Amino acid sequence: MIRNARLRGRVGRLLAPVLAAVGLAACSEARPVRVFPADALEVATGDRYRVPIVGGVLATRSVREFSLAQVPAGAPLIERRDTSGRVVGGFGTVELAANPFLGELLNTGWVAATADGGAVFASAVRRLVIRFDANGRQRWRTELPQPAGYRTPALVRQGSSIRPAFTEVQHGISAGPDGRVYVLADAGADSVRLDILDAAGRFDGSKRVPRNKEIYVGGEGGVTVAVPPPGAGSVGARVAFPDIDLPALNGDARIRLSDYQGRVVVINVWASWCGPCRTEMPVLDRFAEEMDTSRVVVVLGIDEDEDADDARRFLRSLGGVSYPIARGGGRQKPTIGYRGLPYTVVLDAEHRVVAAIHGFGDSIDPIRSAVETALGETGTSRL
Repeated sequence: MIRNARLRGRVGRLLAPVLAAVGLAACSEARPVRVFPADALEVATGDRYRVPIVGGVLATRSVREFSLAQVPAGAPLIERRDTSGRVVGGFGTVELAANPFLGELLNTGWVAATADGGAVFASAVRRLVIRFDANGRQRWRTELPQPAGYRTPALVRQGSSIRPAFTEVQHGISAGPDGRVYVLADAGADSVRLDILDAAGRFDGSKRVPRNKEIYVGGEGGVTVAVPPPGAGSVGARVAFPDIDLPALNGDARIRLSDYQGRVVVINVWASWCGPCRTEMPVLDRFAEEMDTSRVVVVLGIDEDEDADDARRFLRSLGGVSYPIARGGGRQKPTIGYRGLPYTVVLDAEHRVVAAIHGFGDSIDPIRSAVETALGETGTSRL
């Protein structure tokens, strides 16, 4: 036990960046800690939900986008991926479904890192929560009664097609600073139920909280909510973007996101076969040239063609672009998590996601707006 108050404060300040890197925060009983941001229910995911940890991310199959396919026997329930997106380990193993087409859906869910280096998983389609220690061993597994009207995942016929039918019963999970686990469930139009499990996995009650409010807990498990500060957006909710380290499409250089630390970054993922990309890229190129004079905003492209020559011919047909292009090779979806192309991500100066923009309409105003938001946080006004 650290008895000296000044030393306790100093240790707390030293540990805060380490804990923040795994999605946690140092706390005391006197200062509540946020466990869910105001937009927790609106988090957009691709086929994986990700949370940053030291050296990579934890990823789970996403109920927002999944395939009607079986999962490989023995595959991890929670994937641990390095900064390049490679699966390097994980926690638990997937559950095989009686109907192989429902394998992915049955194993969708949410993940949170824990202070001891472990992880906690909440199924999206069952009231199931599983806690793992740092060595991957299951510490506890809790399954609560399903809500009234619950629909067991199944395939149903709709006209001439087959579609999955299911109920999403859990919408997020957080490992609290007090050892408890907090799960978002039963979301309504105006409120959401917060289920609480103690450090041993025992159900410790529920609390109905307003929707679109930040949720805080104290050292003793008290729950409070707050309205996000004006102009704060969802800064605290932002997820760190994986560090990109890819070869340039032309030449021998490498393009690394880490080389642009402290700068607002726009990452545009494209391919030669993407029709909207052909319309978007010249507009984005003009924006990149406008931003280049500031030296605080950079635009990076990632080409997802399997054949690099296809990408080079495509760029020549456009007359080229002024910003750097990395060679993705059609292998970046597991890392970046896009659903389709074009896909643009705006990162703040700490390389956390400010906005993820799918597709392209008729202007880059959504990109410009997100860049302005990120610049405003750095104290830089309109360029």
